[in-house]
Amino acid sequence: MAKTKVEPKKGELLNILLEAPGFKDLKMAFDSFLGRPIWWMAGKSTLAAIKPLTRTQRARGIEDYLSIADYKKSALKALRQAERKSSPVSFNHPVSNTFGIAVPILKDETILGFFGVCGLKTKPKDALLNIVTGYMAAIVDEMQKELELARVYNLVRPRAIALSTVHTIHRLISSTLDTQELFPRIARLSLQVLKAERANICMIDPNSNTISCIASVDYKKSKDIFKVKKAPSSLERKVAQTGRSIYRAQILCAPLVDEEICGVITVREKIGDEKFSIFDKEILTTLAEQAVIAIRNAQLYKEQEDLTIGTIKSLGYLLDAKFPRLYTHTQFFEELMVELGKEVGLKRRELRVLHYSALMPDLGKVVMPEEILKKERALSGKERKIIKTHTLRGIEILRYLDVLKPVIPIIVHHHEKYNGTGYPDKLKGKNIPMGARIMAVADSFEAMICHRPYRRPMPFRMAVSEIRRQQGKQFDPEIVKVFMQIAHDGRLEALIRKHADELKKVF
Repeated sequence: MAKTKVEPKKGELLNILLEAPGFKDLKMAFDSFLGRPIWWMAGKSTLAAIKPLTRTQRARGIEDYLSIADYKKSALKALRQAERKSSPVSFNHPVSNTFGIAVPILKDETILGFFGVCGLKTKPKDALLNIVTGYMAAIVDEMQKELELARVYNLVRPRAIALSTVHTIHRLISSTLDTQELFPRIARLSLQVLKAERANICMIDPNSNTISCIASVDYKKSKDIFKVKKAPSSLERKVAQTGRSIYRAQILCAPLVDEEICGVITVREKIGDEKFSIFDKEILTTLAEQAVIAIRNAQLYKEQEDLTIGTIKSLGYLLDAKFPRLYTHTQFFEELMVELGKEVGLKRRELRVLHYSALMPDLGKVVMPEEILKKERALSGKERKIIKTHTLRGIEILRYLDVLKPVIPIIVHHHEKYNGTGYPDKLKGKNIPMGARIMAVADSFEAMICHRPYRRPMPFRMAVSEIRRQQGKQFDPEIVKVFMQIAHDGRLEALIRKHADELKKVF
């Protein structure tokens, strides 16, 4: 029997029965035995419209019905008799002196319709009626089992896909805690899962209670560019106010609900000529639930990161208050370190630690004697020894902040030299932490191009040449190579221009 994905209505059952292999076998088996009669079928609600299969149509395999006047009156009488008895009956057509059979099609003791044959040369015996009836009952039973399997399939399939979707969504949108990446990722995933053309994600500002579009993508216009709309649609505003999903043929709009409504996700225009289904609505609801969890986690992470950075900057302000301009680094220094870290292939977590360390590279100075820090002439051997020991003591401040512990090796060892002549531990080569090797290059370059009370800043080309000259001596050749790359492609000069005003200040 032909497979069907949707359980048919009663009026469609006869059409499915015609396609059943068992019914086709029945016709083939009895065609030659009965002298190639005319087969016909009628629905229970259309007894007056008997529609037969002509011999020509049978030969061509056309499952189509045409009215036939010759047998209509006799067959109609037989159909009514078969309906009353719920059993097959034979009948005679006096004009042509031929016979026919009318067999009710039963499903759970309910008559769905009738089928039969006309044009038999002899009156069919009861044994033939019983054979045909039994055969038809087996076909209907087979069809009923197939429909039940289809019903179970359609019941289980959405749940199975929903479970798979939950897993996929959770894996994809939980792999980032950056909201700038998360929202476009959710929009893209919505289009892929629901096979739609457009998607919008709108979020509600908890302070102003206003809704704005955070990410929007239109596959008809571009598959790569996410264009943020200026304002949400009236439909999205309605869902944001009511918290109720809206389901239409070409639009699905679902609220993002945490403790309260925090946003709306919308998909539009199913690819091709299809329309969104109830199943699509369930999938979008599932996606929205998972998206809310990911968004909340990203927001909490952002709050924690802001708190950490605020703590670090507070320590920096304390140092500035005690030793103005003796500790401070520019934002150029921070961005240069992160740029170098990206170029050498550091992962997101490693870049975050590198950024933290760039905010307070000289924290150890907080416990150094003020007269040494303010001294403008060269330091004596004893003073250098004091700096080296006090640096380690100052770092102890960070040991009480778990999130900043990974920063300690970078700050402690950024004065090490690649050839092993630095301090505090005379580490050599790859034994120096990667972050410390990056900070050494950025720290030295910034020092050369910044204004100092005792000298003018070094020209850009000269400072770059000095970094290259110290390759393999003071600096890691790999870091120098990356530094030279961003110097040659213009990114380094662009960073300097961006922070020119800050770099001109006297440090």
